[in-house]
Amino acid sequence: MGSLPMEDFTEVQKKYESERAKRLRPDGMAQYLDIGNDEKYRHFAADPLATTDNKYVSQPLPVLDRGHSKVLVVGSGFGAMLYAVRLIEIAGFEATDFIFVDSAWGFGGTWYWNRYPVWTRMTLFG
Repeated sequence: MGSLPMEDFTEVQKKYESERAKRLRPDGMAQYLDIGNDEKYRHFAADPLATTDNKYVSQPLPVLDRGHSKVLVVGSGFGAMLYAVRLIEIAGFEATDFIFVDSAWGFGGTWYWNRYPVWTRMTLFG
């Protein structure tokens, strides 16, 4: 595989800039709805693993105050896990070198919210 000549690259770049300009809206970030602040959709932001008082199951803090970690990964989905595995394999990091930060409580990224009912899980696995 070769690289594109500079003229072709410039044309492709112009095309992408033109398409991007079509999608830009004057209301910018205001076009998006924060579901946590909207009464109609607030229930979608509720974490199913949070307790009724909206506190999470007690877990030790991954890093104490003024502590540090070598790698901070934003997200805890499959892509984030694969990224960490590759850094362990290729760059020699240890599993304890990572901290994953996600708006959800557990592993899964987008799929974190898509859960089967408890009875289904118990029937299948238990």
